[in-house]
Amino acid sequence: MLKRRLSYYLLLIWHDYVTEAPAILFEFLGQWGTPFQIFRKIRVMDPIAETRGYFVATIEHALTLIETVDLVRFNRVQREIHSVISARSLLGSSYGRPLRTCLVDMRCFYVKDDPDAFIKIVASALVREATVGHLVSKGMVRTRRNRLRFNQLCNREARRFLQKVGVEITTPWDSEPQQVAFWKRVATAFHGVFGCDYATEAELWKESGIPYKREKNEN
Repeated sequence: MLKRRLSYYLLLIWHDYVTEAPAILFEFLGQWGTPFQIFRKIRVMDPIAETRGYFVATIEHALTLIETVDLVRFNRVQREIHSVISARSLLGSSYGRPLRTCLVDMRCFYVKDDPDAFIKIVASALVREATVGHLVSKGMVRTRRNRLRFNQLCNREARRFLQKVGVEITTPWDSEPQQVAFWKRVATAFHGVFGCDYATEAELWKESGIPYKREKNEN
């Protein structure tokens, strides 16, 4: 038992701390000096002022949805995620175990003219990343050898949540052929409606009906 426990911690340190050191540094710098709001004991932050109100409101709505429909998964999200940060990501979301940080790129989950489905898919991303942390807490470390099975377990949790809230459109957690179609749609969105102009992105969220939360010092 001691040998197994020791091997687990050595593997965890290597994979989640040593090989992920650049990501840990990025997450730390992303939180440094960035305004944040605490909702349901989770810090929510976006370093970009133009999109901050939309991101904070979306995450708050997503957390409220999880809490309302699935208290078990909500408790897991609260336990495994301490901060949710808006960050660019081709995969839509990612999880950093050392700081228990979840990075979310809302652009990857954009659903045109359907803000409710958009919030549900963002919520499923939080459920998925919390599952990553949950599996690590249970003694399972994601390695090159078990990566496929590990990811499948996390994707399955996200799909189950989406089924529970009645989402039937293509999502990133579906079967392989559908994943290809989903990521093609994401690529189209990236090169089409989205760009590096944050003001334009904020205007898109506004036109799409995405919720917005004003900061205390905002007029």
